[in-house]
Amino acid sequence: MVIVIAGPTASGKSSIAMSIAERIRGVIINADSRQLYKGLPILTAHPSKEDMDKVPHKLYGVFEYDEQEVSSASWSILAEKTISEISSKDPSCVFILVGGTGFYIDAFINGLSPIPTINPDIKRAFYEKHINTSTDCIRASLREIDPDSEASIQSSDRQRLLRALLVSSFTDRAMSSWQSLPRSIQKIEFFNILVLPDRETLKRKITARLNQMIRLGVIDEVAEFRSLENYRSSQLALSIGFKEFSLYIDGAISLERSTELTEISTRRYAKRQSTWFRNKFSPDLVIYKESSENLEYTVDSIFNKMKKSMKI
Repeated sequence: MVIVIAGPTASGKSSIAMSIAERIRGVIINADSRQLYKGLPILTAHPSKEDMDKVPHKLYGVFEYDEQEVSSASWSILAEKTISEISSKDPSCVFILVGGTGFYIDAFINGLSPIPTINPDIKRAFYEKHINTSTDCIRASLREIDPDSEASIQSSDRQRLLRALLVSSFTDRAMSSWQSLPRSIQKIEFFNILVLPDRETLKRKITARLNQMIRLGVIDEVAEFRSLENYRSSQLALSIGFKEFSLYIDGAISLERSTELTEISTRRYAKRQSTWFRNKFSPDLVIYKESSENLEYTVDSIFNKMKKSMKI
């Protein structure tokens, strides 16, 4: 069985996942595209060492900082392999899939479109070629060969634009055409939870997490990362806060201003995530707010709902 905990950044998914995992001795599996990489654990909100010692965590920091983007298909295959390997040793194990990358979660639950695998060398050359290409130019190129994909992708989602352009350029059909084909069917029992705090609660949580990152040393972490070879081409360099804190490190803006800009970007991203999950995710349970801010009560409510749904 897989419990999926989805929702926007800083919504409290990880705390709920930890509490559930401790209660049922479950295994947490990462479904966040940035947390797959080594290099910026504070900025990308990796679990603490203390949490990882308490509960098994999988697919956190499994790729080097300079490896290429992990597609939803690649991640889904990796997650399925991880679950299969653990289940073969412990068939009763319950997995908690937690993250905010909707396309990963959608691919895993609903199956994959039969998009062919593109040669890694071709992918690498393609992404390197477009490092300095503006998002507007990428969008214009995609519009010429796959207008349906271009119209469906938000203006700020550079990675999805690049992915669609790559697939449409190096296969025999447009990305949107591949996505319209029947998907593979996942033979796993799911219980889907959507954590969706109200705007003011989420805003407060974002501020608190950002302040914690600064206390933990995110500025030094970003500065050290910038000393690595080819750091600019890393997926981690696209993480919210990296550009903003880099401006502070370079002396262009104050720490207060860089923090403010990071918070604004995070809130905008959380809003886009919330919209996506409302429209694309089918939850068995929605948590709008931790009841009276009491995590234990919230988790009790989750288990009661799961029992009523005959999932456990």
